[in-house]
This record gives sequence, structure tokens and C-alpha cells, in this order.
Amino acid sequence: MAKARKKKRNIAAGIGTAFYVIILIALILVMAVIGLRILRQVWAYASVYDLTDPGPVIEEYISGLRETLWDDSIASTVAAMPHPVQTDEEVSTLVREMLTQDELTYQLNQTKTRGNRRVYSILCGENAFGEVVLEEDTSRNLVANVNLPDQIVGILARIGVAIQPELYPWRVTDTSYDFSGLYSGIRITAPASFRVTLNGVELGEQYIIERDIHYDVLDAYYYRYDNLPTKVTYEFNHIMGNLSPVIYDESGNVFVIDPEKDDSQFLQPVDEWTWSTLADYLDGFADAYLHYSAGTMEAMAGLNLVLPYLESGSELESKLRQVLLIGDYSHNSYYQYYGSTLNNAVSIGNGFYMAEITANASAVQPVGTVEITRTFRIIVDASGGGMVVAAIDDL
Repeated sequence: MAKARKKKRNIAAGIGTAFYVIILIALILVMAVIGLRILRQVWAYASVYDLTDPGPVIEEYISGLRETLWDDSIASTVAAMPHPVQTDEEVSTLVREMLTQDELTYQLNQTKTRGNRRVYSILCGENAFGEVVLEEDTSRNLVANVNLPDQIVGILARIGVAIQPELYPWRVTDTSYDFSGLYSGIRITAPASFRVTLNGVELGEQYIIERDIHYDVLDAYYYRYDNLPTKVTYEFNHIMGNLSPVIYDESGNVFVIDPEKDDSQFLQPVDEWTWSTLADYLDGFADAYLHYSAGTMEAMAGLNLVLPYLESGSELESKLRQVLLIGDYSHNSYYQYYGSTLNNAVSIGNGFYMAEITANASAVQPVGTVEITRTFRIIVDASGGGMVVAAIDDL
């Protein structure tokens, strides 16, 4: 009897254990199903999240732009752009080459971007030539079928994962092109008497932005003399591609400006006869001027040597009359002139010349024998038929 009762108890215990195990398995299965459903919901949310990034959308648009950009409407837009020194065909060819050969990129326009609307500038190299507008497609909620329990949403929020009830993809809603951003420009300063051309077309008065610019080597003389040569600055901003200006001097010869040289490069060298005439004239002037300035004769006598060479009433004559003597004069002092070298002579227009001369002499003065070497820049006025010294500066 005792064994029978024990056996019954064991059977009852086994049935209870089996029932417990079944219930446990059922609970595990239910939890697994619920967990799987939740994981599917989380995965569904995560799988569409990348679609809310506008980056891939604009990347795809730019990558396909080379093949789809050029059409008849774009061609007519380019043709309508101002290009006075280039033909329609040249501009169209250059724009197409730039769009296919240069790197196309994009940049977010922070000023125009607002909320769910993003505006990107399209760049060819460093130049913007259009805009692309991306907006969220609010007609397509990517997570409309995602329904996570509030408890799960709370748990994810506590670990830094925010679940939004609405996620929208981005799409291109508008594009516009303004190829004027591909323009380049030039600014060049040249003598007003020179011609400046681009692509064979001479730049006219309408492209001059500054006038009456002084030659640097003549700057000290503009207030004294009218009609000295001046420079102008041209600015032209409607170049498609790369064009270099070609400059022609007064004789119609191509002139290349050397940025390392001063403005004397623009001045015309004198001819052989004028060179010889200037050399002889200035040699006589240098002798008289050095003799006067050496202080080896009475002041007025020295000034009278120089006066025949001077422009009457000039600033130079006035200065020499005011300062008749620098140093001590000795009628017995000895002066010897060795000669001069004409280093340079150019025409500055209207019968005026600018010459550079070096003269050598010696003088016996109370302090002893003094060797004199002077280099002058001299303005010679030959507008009246003869020659007179209008200005002199020591170099």
C-alpha cells in the first residue's frame, strides 16, 4: 500500500512538472513572438532611417548631371548670355567642356535652407552655376506601419535612441541654372594710347573703369606739365573659359607688359638723330650745371652759364636763382669737365623727352680736389622747335 501511494505521488509530481514546463515553454514562445515582432518593428524603423538623409539624394543627382544636363533649353540659355567677344558656338563648346571635364560638386546654401527645404549650390570647379532644391516628401511616411509599444519607445529613449512617429524621404523638387557663375574676368592697366583686345575684339571705352593713371617714372612731373601720357584700367567680366588679353602699342605691334619693370617700358625710345641731338645738347648743359654747382666761380657768372639751357620761368630756373651758391667760391679754383654719357632717352609725347645722363668733372676747392660724378633724370622740352631743360632730378 505504501509503495502504491508513493507511486501515485510520483506520477502526480511528474504531471505537475510537465504542466509547469509546458506553461514555461508557452510563455517563452509568447515572449519570443512578442520580442520578434518588436525586433521586426525596430528593424523596420532602422532600415528606412537612411532614407531620411538628403545626402544620397543630392549625390545621385550630381552623379547623373553630366549625362542629363545639356539639352536644347540649356543651350538656348547659354546662347542668351552676354558674350561680346565670343561666338555662340565658342561659348556653348566651352560650357560643355567645363561641365564634362571639371569636377562637379555641391554645397549647402545655408542662407536659403529652411526647415524641411534644403537648397544646394551646384559647383563647376569653384564656380556656382545652378541650384537644386530638396524637400521632404510628406506624402510618404516611411514609418507609418511601425507601431512600437510605448514601453519600448521609453527604453530606447533612455539609451539615447529617439523614435519619431514620422520619417519622410527627400526628393528633388526644383532645379535652376545660371551659367553666369562660370564667367571669368580680366583687369589690366595699359597706356591710354595702347589698344587692348580679347579674342580679336578691341575693348572699347565702356570697359574702362579708371583713367588718368600716372606713369610711375613721370609722377613728379604731372603737376608741372599737361598732356603727359597716362594709363587706363580695363575690366571685362564676360569671359567664358580662359582668354588672355593682347595689347598693341601705338605702332600696332604686340606689346607684352613685364610686371617686373616700371612704366618706362611704355615710353618710346628716341630715334638715332634725336639721340645724338639730345646727347650733344645735354652734354653742354651738364658742363654748365656742374661748373655752376661746383662753386668754382662767382655765383652770377655760374648761373649765367646755365640760364641759356633752362626753360624761361620754369620752376628749375626759379630754384637756381634763389640758391646761387652752395659752398665757398674761389676765382682761382680750377674746374675740369670730363664729359657725359647719355644712358637713356625716351619720348613722353608732345615734343617732350625724358633723358638720363651721367656727367663727370673735377674741381679744386679750398678743401682740395673733388671728383664730381652726377647722374640726372632730365625733362627736355622740344615742343617749340629748340631744346630747353624743363626739369632735373638727381638719381
